[in-house]
Amino acid sequence: MKKYYAIVAALILFGCGGGGGGGGGGGEPPPPPPPPPPPTGLTAYEDSLRGLSLASFYEVSIEGLTRRSPESIVWQGLQDVYPVEFADLDDLSEDYRLETYEYYRVALEALRTYDRASLSAAEQVNYDVYEWYLQDRVDELEFVNYGFPATYSNFGVPRNTQTFFTEIHPLETAADVQDYINRLSVIDRKFGQLEDWLNLQRDEGIVEPGITMDVAIAQVSEIANMAAAELPYYTHFRDSLPNVSDLTNAERANFREVALSSMFRDVLPAYSSLLATLQSLRAEAPTAIGVGQYPRGPDYYTYMLRHRTSTDLT
Repeated sequence: MKKYYAIVAALILFGCGGGGGGGGGGGEPPPPPPPPPPPTGLTAYEDSLRGLSLASFYEVSIEGLTRRSPESIVWQGLQDVYPVEFADLDDLSEDYRLETYEYYRVALEALRTYDRASLSAAEQVNYDVYEWYLQDRVDELEFVNYGFPATYSNFGVPRNTQTFFTEIHPLETAADVQDYINRLSVIDRKFGQLEDWLNLQRDEGIVEPGITMDVAIAQVSEIANMAAAELPYYTHFRDSLPNVSDLTNAERANFREVALSSMFRDVLPAYSSLLATLQSLRAEAPTAIGVGQYPRGPDYYTYMLRHRTSTDLT
């Protein structure tokens, strides 16, 4: 239960009938039918929540939700609790984001199968906090393409990603170094998914206001126009390598070369492409700043009030 409490606190943060032969006779018997397809991740998650005690349900459901965001595992220092086979970055594709909301829905429905009235007062508080959190995320689905994911500061994907690599990602062991390299190699994928997200928003009539988009463009432009060897992704990595004791000097030199190559191949192209997308959207950016100008903007505002305050205040 201690692990549950810590993680909840951090969160408020997929016929045989062959064509041969004909009729009867002494031919070979038909092959057996193929096995059923393996369960999808969502189905497996739903199955994993059945028949558990409430305490075990908390742990299993929260683990499944946390694993949807590989970066969150690192941000929260949970690598030992939730080890991963491949060091990855968050998937920002529309399909993945929508599926994640289904995970929250499944967890919420499963939670409500437990009898709250039979719980102690303290247990009811735990139940209510988790139920509120899950319901809030389910409600957010209605506004999945609202918000400004490429905005300035740490609220947006570009600066958040930079902070993740330069301030959060551990670089203490050889395994950490390899994880860092693996994650560098998928920055271009993540930023490409961000561009798709921005275009989806535009199709729904939502473009970030010009006053804040200009700041985001300036920040992305600064990185996009840097020399590869001066990128903070590289300099932080380079300067951290001497402190990794389980590497030889030859290994350090090799990792520096691999990281620098990734700057040319993955990081700079990702920033340049995102910059072009933001610049193309700038012509459509409104001068007004309130979300009320967008389709269903007042409804989104009401949701965000509840999300930020946990109340129904207007």
